[in-house]
Amino acid sequence: MKASCILYHSNIMSIYKERWIKQCIKTIREQTYQDFDVFELNYGDDNTKLSQLYDVGGNKHFYEKIKMNNHAEAMNYLIDKVFLVEKYDICFNINLDDYYDTYRFEKQIESVNEGYELISSEYRFISERGDVDIIGGLAGLSTDTMEGLFKRDITPIAHPCVCYTKDFWVKYGKYNPSEIPMEDKLLWVRSYSKGAKLHIIKTPLLYYRLHQKQVSNGI
Repeated sequence: MKASCILYHSNIMSIYKERWIKQCIKTIREQTYQDFDVFELNYGDDNTKLSQLYDVGGNKHFYEKIKMNNHAEAMNYLIDKVFLVEKYDICFNINLDDYYDTYRFEKQIESVNEGYELISSEYRFISERGDVDIIGGLAGLSTDTMEGLFKRDITPIAHPCVCYTKDFWVKYGKYNPSEIPMEDKLLWVRSYSKGAKLHIIKTPLLYYRLHQKQVSNGI
């Protein structure tokens, strides 16, 4: 299985604390599954190249700098490149202000092998103050049905921990930049209504950082 992970950022050093970025990259580098390549896109005004500053793990690193209007455009461009140009089978989304369980890639590949098309997991919230200050989490996602979660107006798929398959991307489409900050949830709703096989792993594989400069807040 040909695997990749994507890093996309805009003026990141002025938005996120460097220790957040370092911790995120450390958990990529220490994944138990290491047979993946890294695609990095800088879509901002700065010249930051994370794969030059840090050891991000993986096998090959691909870097581009292209000015774009928002993160939805950046994601669409990168995922199109991964699946449609470079012909990868799966793609792990990475949010650089969060961090991950080192078994994340391994467990999500197991779910891909079970036939799921898009996979996320349970998660835990962490505070802006500290790297291990767990302040709660959204548990119980994997014990309810997708229908039940959507009816409760809960976003069932944790976007920072998504593993896409090529089948999902080809069949169900892209993010709509006009829908920011709900572009991920609305994509999940549309794809599920069309029969997409979505899955939430019961183990918390994502540590989701709460802070004022999150992409979901409009950055």
